[in-house]
Amino acid sequence: MSQPTPTTQRSRRELTAWRNAVFVIFILSGLALATWVARIPGIRDDLGLGKDPSAVGLLILGMSVGAILGLTVSSPILVRFGPHRGMVGGLVIVSVGVLFIGFGATVFHSIPSVAIGLILLGFGNGMVDVMMNVEATAVEREVGKTLLPLMHACFSLGTVLGAGIGAAA
Repeated sequence: MSQPTPTTQRSRRELTAWRNAVFVIFILSGLALATWVARIPGIRDDLGLGKDPSAVGLLILGMSVGAILGLTVSSPILVRFGPHRGMVGGLVIVSVGVLFIGFGATVFHSIPSVAIGLILLGFGNGMVDVMMNVEATAVEREVGKTLLPLMHACFSLGTVLGAGIGAAA
């Protein structure tokens, strides 16, 4: 884990870099989710689902199932690989999921591809969610300041950016 031992001394520069890296993870997490949410109507149309809310609901259910699985496996992954590697792995899974969603909807017009992408997006984001909060808590402890509200504000900033990107797409 990233918790420093009592004898570990990080320089101010190292602490700032660590804190900023965690800020970026929160932004990326919000960005990934909001780009998907902003594109739901377009993806629905690309897949030819019409106005059927149950079809879109089933796709979203896939993301929820993925998130539950990601949250479930995050603890053993955290213990085995640490939060840094776990977050990187989770972000790679999120990225692959977003690619599946994008190509599945716009290029292949494939509901199964989009469903797989949403499961991956949910899974990766579930992993990242746990690990970024663990890492943010470790940063707070080391810095000696309350930073978690600001970290979550970075997530919200990511959702604003993601909604803008999704709307522009």
